[in-house]
Amino acid sequence: MFSSNLTVPQFQQGHVCTAPICCTLTPSAGSSAGNCQQLTSVSANVVSKKQVRKDRSSALRECLSLTFVQVKDKIAKVLTVVKVFTIFSEVAPMYCGTNKKALCSQEQIADALIRLLREEPYESIRISAICQEAEVSRQTFYTLFASKENIILYELGRKHRFTPGQTCRCEGAGLTLRGLCREYSEYIIEKREFLSLLARNHIFYFVSSGLSKAFLECTHFLPGVPDPKRTFAARFTAGGLSGAALTYIEAAEPMSQETLEETFFSLFSGHFLTGEEEHAPQEAADGQE
Repeated sequence: MFSSNLTVPQFQQGHVCTAPICCTLTPSAGSSAGNCQQLTSVSANVVSKKQVRKDRSSALRECLSLTFVQVKDKIAKVLTVVKVFTIFSEVAPMYCGTNKKALCSQEQIADALIRLLREEPYESIRISAICQEAEVSRQTFYTLFASKENIILYELGRKHRFTPGQTCRCEGAGLTLRGLCREYSEYIIEKREFLSLLARNHIFYFVSSGLSKAFLECTHFLPGVPDPKRTFAARFTAGGLSGAALTYIEAAEPMSQETLEETFFSLFSGHFLTGEEEHAPQEAADGQE
């Protein structure tokens, strides 16, 4: 029906060919005008479909672009809220006044969070749930605590505070290593239930923070050592003791107080690191600072 003259541009290897491929259709003998019109209609139809695909692609790209911008704006808003909340938490710590009503509300809120912790994970507990359980308003909560983290710190200080040197027999000469190991082994056995609650909810790191603060506030902990060495020692000791306590909580079988005391003393005196199996006599250890 038609004869075609196809012209293919020449190109060399390594070069990109950008010249168009020319095709000339010439009606052959006996062809009719209707055939030409049919070919023109088909060509127009192909061009129309290509244009539709192009329009759809453009619309899809525009839609995705708008969606990305919207998501970006939402992320920016969330980050702004987080930043504001962080600043608010820093400038508005937990309430430390003497108002009896406020102190009573603090206890209600702390007790409410502990009850909820026994039923659901710490991360899934919302502020609104704590307020509902404690029967207080959100404004009261943020005025007294500002965050869930402050409630845990408050509870550690209220009922589960470790006070080094409190029962040490050598308080006048400073806190000894043996006395510290004895006191802390008794402490974690007594507070095992609460410490287990923190461990199950993956918030045991509050224990280390509380211990570090307790050592720095203790007048019997390295009284003659200046800062920053004393702060280094407080945080190092707090980290080691809290890690040992977590191991005790996670152990399959409970350990006696005497075993815990000897384990802590061996760790901090260096026997575990040197590979020595025998411990220093208790009389000599009582004189160590």
